Amino acid sequence: MKIYLQEAGNALVVDASGNVMVSTTPLSRTAASSDATVQQLEDRIKNLENTVEELKQLLLNKGTSTSLTSSSDIAQLSQNVPNPTQNGTSIGYYLPHNAKSASIEVYNISGQLVRTLPLRDKGNGSINVSSSDLPSGTYVYKMTTDGKVTGAKKMVIRD
Repeated sequence: MKIYLQEAGNALVVDASGNVMVSTTPLSRTAASSDATVQQLEDRIKNLENTVEELKQLLLNKGTSTSLTSSSDIAQLSQNVPNPTQNGTSIGYYLPHNAKSASIEVYNISGQLVRTLPLRDKGNGSINVSSSDLPSGTYVYKMTTDGKVTGAKKMVIRD
């Protein structure tokens, strides 16, 4: 295959069989639109790279911090850290200042209530859970605020 450039800016393409194809789009216009497309793609790649970096930082920070920030006054429950655990774990939460009662209830895999932890501290808080008297297995803990379930998470205890 051979490509020839005409003075008008169009291309002639001749294949191995001798067939000739004439481009009706001037190459200069094609190149300009290609440059714009390349620039748009480069901008999008840069935005995606920035987003990936932000997500990496969020994930790295999540593993080391148990404090929550709340822009509203809604109860929030965090994943326990460490999880899985052998000796004990810490559960972070946010309890609104207007909450009247709150607790974290721990259930075994059969759905039996094994522990109730009353929450008294308003705002950001955490509560330590000893696993010394809990057999190894999977547990679900839920936060109840003023009679409403406001979150649930899974916790694994190992020997």
